[in-house]
Amino acid sequence: MGYGRAGGRFSGLPAVAGMVLLAAMPARAQTVSVYTWMNYAGDWAWNTTSIDWAGGSGAWTNDTAQSQAVFNTAGTSSFTVSPGIQANAITLSAGASGYTFNGGDITLGSGGITANETATFATHRASCLPVNQPRG
Repeated sequence: MGYGRAGGRFSGLPAVAGMVLLAAMPARAQTVSVYTWMNYAGDWAWNTTSIDWAGGSGAWTNDTAQSQAVFNTAGTSSFTVSPGIQANAITLSAGASGYTFNGGDITLGSGGITANETATFATHRASCLPVNQPRG
């Protein structure tokens, strides 16, 4: 067995070393898009058209693998969710009390819901994962 050129192709050790190098490369991590609720449009509506979020383009982007919704401040008693909303995770930060999510369905990815405050979800359940409640 030689380690040189054979029939116009490299063979042997250099080819094996190249395959090992490719196999050892880390997988590319997914980019997480964090959207923080600001209600810029003043409509109290979670949809994909209103510019209500800090992060991304300002409008919500449906994505169960990467989009994370964060609510940092106190909410209102009436919050409308449009049908078909998708998110990887929802976080209700400490101080983000008073939210009631009404209306359409929310499909959640593996991030689930982290609730540091009490909220009501009166939406249609398209997907349900455990709620993470920090212990303090």
